[in-house]
Amino acid sequence: MQNQVKKEEIVEKKTQIVEAKKQPERKCPFYKRIEGTRIAVDAFSYGDIENCDAYFLSHYHYDHFIGLNKHFKNRLFCSKITANLVLKQIKVDKKFIVALELDKFVNVYDFDDSIQVTCIDANHCPGSVMFLFRFKKTGKYVLHTGDFRASDELVQSFAQRNITIDTIHLDTT
Repeated sequence: MQNQVKKEEIVEKKTQIVEAKKQPERKCPFYKRIEGTRIAVDAFSYGDIENCDAYFLSHYHYDHFIGLNKHFKNRLFCSKITANLVLKQIKVDKKFIVALELDKFVNVYDFDDSIQVTCIDANHCPGSVMFLFRFKKTGKYVLHTGDFRASDELVQSFAQRNITIDTIHLDTT
């Protein structure tokens, strides 16, 4: 049994080395970052991003979580459904996952309420969400859509919020 475990660990390490050699380091594009913050959304394929310590995953589709693996060691914000999938399928350590509730603002950083976020149902697949960031000092709102399906209900939910969205990061995949 121990030999089997060691063989699996060796194969995994060799695979990681080969993958690292195949992929040149890519710089995270501006539209994956929330300007003026240390936040990135759906940007796992860019490795450990400089000056980023809060990562957000809009939903559990490969083109959004590619690069995320069990060795991930930063805070990962996502919906509860996506969190369960990440825990069970990718096996990211539970202590790094922050499962967010729909329509409830929470602080991105503990003991600092200057940046808050809430999830809005994206109507794309189970667990898919849009992230609405609120900057308390400036009163600005930034929406990162991820993949979403527009509907009358979605438009009405934004109208009922009675807010002005200052910046929209529109996912066009």
